[in-house]
Amino acid sequence: MSSKSPHALLALLLCFFCYKMFIGTEEMGRLQSKAIVSSSIEIMHAERMNAEKLLQHKLDNATKACCRKLPSIPTNCYDYCSFDALNTTSIVSLAMNYSPCHLTRDSISAIMSCMTFNHDHTSCCEELNIHKTEAGQKCIDFCKGNLEFGPLMDVTYFPCLEMMEQIMFCYKKHAIETL
Repeated sequence: MSSKSPHALLALLLCFFCYKMFIGTEEMGRLQSKAIVSSSIEIMHAERMNAEKLLQHKLDNATKACCRKLPSIPTNCYDYCSFDALNTTSIVSLAMNYSPCHLTRDSISAIMSCMTFNHDHTSCCEELNIHKTEAGQKCIDFCKGNLEFGPLMDVTYFPCLEMMEQIMFCYKKHAIETL
């Protein structure tokens, strides 16, 4: 058994202590880095959510401003001039007159004109296979930007309602590019 001098033992303990401090500091740095990255991700997510809300607000303002300019759209129907509000359920409600908003042919056409930004979305709709429903090419009428009242009351157009999310995607995509 070799005997170690107290100085060598102290030096060894000091080295071990320094090593533990170094490892602890390194681990603390890693934990801080993880916390910074996590906080940065949360901030980026919040900023993205705020940007999406801001974009949605801009889109709604643009479509509602368009609707307010058109005398054929009753004031109690302005809420339908929104990408969030105009969906399959609300379209059926409007078509069947279940809504407090009673639209005429002119007002439906006017709302669709505002929602589509007077743009023909046929190419986008075709890319999304809108025309591959039981109604076939009739669904493209919803994409043209000048929808008349007829399709909303014609039962042969009802299969197009299952594609309304995709159709609205085309409207919104163009609106975002336009703003």
